[in-house]
Amino acid sequence: WTVPGGKPELSETDIECLCREVSEELSGAILSNIRFYKCFKGISPHNGDLIEVSCYFGDIDIDPHPSGEITAIAWTKDFADKKVSDVTLKIIDSLRQDNLIAD
Repeated sequence: WTVPGGKPELSETDIECLCREVSEELSGAILSNIRFYKCFKGISPHNGDLIEVSCYFGDIDIDPHPSGEITAIAWTKDFADKKVSDVTLKIIDSLRQDNLIAD
């Protein structure tokens, strides 16, 4: 499991990339009220490379449904039985430490 996202296209800003990726991966969803959270470094679940992830908060206009590269969506508090990426675990831990999600 991982969070929606991807690499910016040529001359695309982080926000433009975020909006495009969310729309592609979550059935045309549109983000608003986008706020930067933090940057995280970790290992890519795809190729093992070291990556840096910029993490944002935003409001979404629809109930998300998978599309594109995303095959399933789940809201969960229990990550112990999920195969989540190194960087996703770092994001989850940070959100918990900042009291933005519950244990």
